[in-house]
Amino acid sequence: GHHNVAARNSGCNGCLLRGNAPAIDHPLYDASLTSTGVKQAEILRNVLATRPSGSRSFTAFDLVVVSPLTRALETAQLIFGRDPGLAPIGSPERAAGLPIRAPQLLVREECRE
Repeated sequence: GHHNVAARNSGCNGCLLRGNAPAIDHPLYDASLTSTGVKQAEILRNVLATRPSGSRSFTAFDLVVVSPLTRALETAQLIFGRDPGLAPIGSPERAAGLPIRAPQLLVREECRE
């Protein structure tokens, strides 16, 4: 996320310090994915879409537990979000029209950094 870019550009993690201010007041508190993060999520989605698991030609999940942070939600949606009831594009299951349930996304505050 943008917090990683800021730390790399400053040469240290000092840019992430907030002193006595509330965490929510920090400009990087809930940063979005960078274009690099989006590309990485898309690569993983494509790997899982072609990696056999069980009786399927792709890796499927029933439940994905995710942090409420924007970058975590964006990542989960990019990797696991797809047309409801459809297997990944290019899979034999999709070509055959077999119904495949997309995983449920469970957002848990306990997963926050």
